[in-house]
Amino acid sequence: MKARDDILTAIIMGDLETVKRIFPQHPEALSWTSPAEYPLLHMAILNGRRDIAEYLV
Repeated sequence: MKARDDILTAIIMGDLETVKRIFPQHPEALSWTSPAEYPLLHMAILNGRRDIAEYLV
């Protein structure tokens, strides 16, 4: 799914604006996981993206 790939890339790259743009269009994204089965919140934390983690919470 393109949106899932886009949001994962945004999280890894620290692109909060893209995360904010995708979530309203895909509210189900909160339950999406990475290919390694990590929830998006965990991906943000593991990549040191505190601002994105706070947004996801």
